[in-house]
Amino acid sequence: MKKLLAIILASAFFTACGGASGGNSIIPAVSSDKFTVKLKGAEVPFEMKKAVATVRPDLKQLQLLFANYEIDLEGKTIMGAPPTSAPGQKRIVVYITNKKATQAVYKTPIMPGEYTEGINIVFDNRDDDFAGAAMMKPGGTHKVTITSITEEKVTGSVDLTVGDNSIKGKFEAKILPN
Repeated sequence: MKKLLAIILASAFFTACGGASGGNSIIPAVSSDKFTVKLKGAEVPFEMKKAVATVRPDLKQLQLLFANYEIDLEGKTIMGAPPTSAPGQKRIVVYITNKKATQAVYKTPIMPGEYTEGINIVFDNRDDDFAGAAMMKPGGTHKVTITSITEEKVTGSVDLTVGDNSIKGKFEAKILPN
C-alpha cells in the first residue's frame, strides 16, 4: 500500500510539474459502458465512446469526462477539452471535490468510497433545445461511487439527478496526465 501511495504521489508530482513529454492524442475510452441519461424526463441515447479522468490535487478534485464521440485531448486536461460542436454530440463532465481532504491526502484527494457532496455536473449537448450546459446547477441528489483508483484508471458508478434530468451508470476511465 505504501509503495502504491508513493507511486501515485510521484506520478502526481511529475505530471503537475510538466512531467513527460508526448501527447495523449486520441485516447480511447477504457470502457464502453452505457449510461442511462434522461433530459426533461425523456431518455436520451448515450453510447459512451470516451471515458477519461483527471486528478487535480491542487483543487482536491477528481474530474470525469464521458462522451458519446471521440475527443482529441492531446496536450489537454478535461477542463481544456473542446465543447461539443456537431449535432448528436453529448458530453458529461463530473467534478468531485473532496472538501474533507487534508494536507496528508492532498496529492491523492479522491480515494475509493461514496461521494454525495462536492459534486458538480455539466451536461454539454448539441441536440435541439437541449443545446448547452444542462444540469449545471445546484440541488438534486448526487452519488458517485469510486470502487478503484490507480495511476492508470478509475472505476465506479454515477447516480446523478437534478429535477427531471438524470445520469446513471457504471464507468471505467483512463486517467489523463495533467
